[in-house]
Amino acid sequence: MNRTLRKVSRCNQRQRCGTALVIAIIALILCTSLSYAMVQTTILRQQRFVQRKNTLQSQLIAEAAVDRIKAEKLDEEPSQSDEWEVDIEGEKGLVTTTFTQTKNETHAKVVAKYPVQEDQFYGISSSIVVPLGSVESQPQSESQSKESM
Repeated sequence: MNRTLRKVSRCNQRQRCGTALVIAIIALILCTSLSYAMVQTTILRQQRFVQRKNTLQSQLIAEAAVDRIKAEKLDEEPSQSDEWEVDIEGEKGLVTTTFTQTKNETHAKVVAKYPVQEDQFYGISSSIVVPLGSVESQPQSESQSKESM
């Protein structure tokens, strides 16, 4: 009888060890799945952050280009188009301005692309169309108004 008790207790111990092993494997699978989901969430958040950063940078470049156009181009006759590169923190941006004249008004269209890498655009593009005023009544600069007095 003693032998039969030993056999029964060994079987119970083996079943308990097998059950513990199954529970441990299930726990590892759950931890691995949770870790994978956290990594995927982090990657997605980082991609959204970079996209938002590039969108904001593109908009700021376009607004700066508009300010530059207003400061430089109002006193002189605008050319048909202008293009220049911008370097921000090691990444390049491209700004293209196109001027159109109707009967009495001049408009500037600014397109800013950021980032641009070796003539390949993979980022965000922002455009702004700005009226520069009427052709005949462009405001005089301070130096021109002082000279005429």
